[in-house]
Amino acid sequence: MSLKTTIQRFADIRANEKSLVGILFLQSLLLGFSTSYYFVAANSFFIKQANIASIPLAYIIAGLTGIVLVAAFKQMLKKFGSITGYISVLLLFAVVCVVLFLGHLKFDTTANTSLYIAYAGFVIVFPFASLFVLGFSGICLQLFNLLQSKRLLALIGIGEIVASIIGYLTVPFITKFTGNPVYLFLLSAVFIVASVFPVLQLYKQHESKLTNQQKDSVVRKFSWSIFSKEQFYISLAAVTFFSVLGIYFTDYAYLVSVRNLAKLSGLGIADIVAILFAIIKIGELVFSFFSANIISTKGMKFSLLLLPFILFLLSTLAVVAHFVFDDVLFFVIAFFLMAKWSDRVLRKGVYAPSTKVLYQVTNPSERIQLQTSIEGTISQYSIVLSGIILLLVSQWQKNNIDNFFYIMSIICVVFSIIWIFFLLGLYKGYKKKIHQYLHSMQSISNT
Repeated sequence: MSLKTTIQRFADIRANEKSLVGILFLQSLLLGFSTSYYFVAANSFFIKQANIASIPLAYIIAGLTGIVLVAAFKQMLKKFGSITGYISVLLLFAVVCVVLFLGHLKFDTTANTSLYIAYAGFVIVFPFASLFVLGFSGICLQLFNLLQSKRLLALIGIGEIVASIIGYLTVPFITKFTGNPVYLFLLSAVFIVASVFPVLQLYKQHESKLTNQQKDSVVRKFSWSIFSKEQFYISLAAVTFFSVLGIYFTDYAYLVSVRNLAKLSGLGIADIVAILFAIIKIGELVFSFFSANIISTKGMKFSLLLLPFILFLLSTLAVVAHFVFDDVLFFVIAFFLMAKWSDRVLRKGVYAPSTKVLYQVTNPSERIQLQTSIEGTISQYSIVLSGIILLLVSQWQKNNIDNFFYIMSIICVVFSIIWIFFLLGLYKGYKKKIHQYLHSMQSISNT
């Protein structure tokens, strides 16, 4: 038995799914190369030049920018459909990469201008990351049913993970060869343009299905009023809101930790970022490969609660470290780096595929617009709030790193508890929805 056949059997890819999964996997692979090179370049320039205390301001700007971009993306979905909307996002990101590449090359010696460009590169990645997820998962929601989503979503994402591992590991060699991480932006642009071609191939093979789905969505337009009628949607929105807060609290603590780790170790920031994310991506690869098995055997409740529980545990340990360990800074940095690892790995491999399954029990005609509104618009408001909270904390404790980490630990504990509380309510709503969904499927089969 060949390795390919063994993987397909373990992954439970059916014969009629191979072509579709292959195209989506390739697109995920190319997107992974693009985002990994961009991420290292943008973070390296920003962490090197920007004041750590001003990062929350960048989050606020990123959230406001995201609100505008997501609103434009929603309009494109209504007028032109998911494929055109997604391709437009990919090409726009390619333009951004080229502009940042040229901007850094020309103004890198000009202190103020290079700082603004570094801010722009750091800020723009957040809304585009949301748009990539929305565009990709929106297409998958149209092409997969509930059972396929559980089996295949995380598996397809392995393409992005494998590419990111290779990308992060090759960064030190690329920066050494070119002498400047700015060329990573150019590589990112090349790969993002290449990722358009699998999407076009996907549309060519499944045009009728995607077109019919788009026509159906026009029949019943999405309205924000559904949140007043559906408790399940309210719970889904609340969980997304606090989930995003968790991302940015963890991310900010990670950025502060990287800068302090660079001072303690003497390593370059770009090398630390590349090594850490290579380790993260290896974890994502393992968990994504076993994602379908975890969700199927452990259930949705376990899959949804695993991430916030681990973040709660690590945040609690970070609080305790201030009273137990002598070298507090070392242990707290270690706990926050573990939290960053857990957030990226468990979110990618278990939590995100589980939340995508939740949308499969919603009304098909509202599904894409609902996901775009919750994971797009509402998440951007959450980014703005997280930026405001972090800005207040950083300004309050900007001269005391130990107190900063202590306060951040407490904040993460509190929001993890709130996140878990809303998730328990969401799971109850999901159980009701799944019973309704299965009943409707049974009714259709009996007609």
